[in-house]
Amino acid sequence: MATYVSVAFVDRVERGLVFGRGEWPLHITLVHFTSELPPASIAELMADPARDLLGTAVRIGPDEMFGRRRSVQVSLVEHDPRLQSCHESMVRRLTASDASVTSSRQSMENFRPHVTVTNGRRVHPGDVIELTQVGLVEMRPDGDATIRRIPELWSVE
Repeated sequence: MATYVSVAFVDRVERGLVFGRGEWPLHITLVHFTSELPPASIAELMADPARDLLGTAVRIGPDEMFGRRRSVQVSLVEHDPRLQSCHESMVRRLTASDASVTSSRQSMENFRPHVTVTNGRRVHPGDVIELTQVGLVEMRPDGDATIRRIPELWSVE
């Protein structure tokens, strides 16, 4: 079983990009899950909700601290119906295909979209971000836990 994350990228990326575990481009996590399906089959499930999200502009809200020790700084994303709909559609499609949503306590009505401050890079309260790329990220490609890979990417043309 492999672990994946579907994200809306804030930073511009390319399909096939490989990056280090601690070097994530800025993004909004849509759903974190495990599945036995290959990436191409997962991409088929996610294509419609991903494309529907493209072009959505979201506003960044206040900062907050996440994590068990409240040690992870994030910028919350204000509620947006298209972002919420994309998340819920992906969760429903994945669970119907026997995938396991690993962040189920933060899913559906408890979805709290945010952008994590990463290596000092961040978004700021009040920023408006146009979501122009949605991607599928493999968390341990080829069994290597030190890297991440983007096997599928949907972009505004």
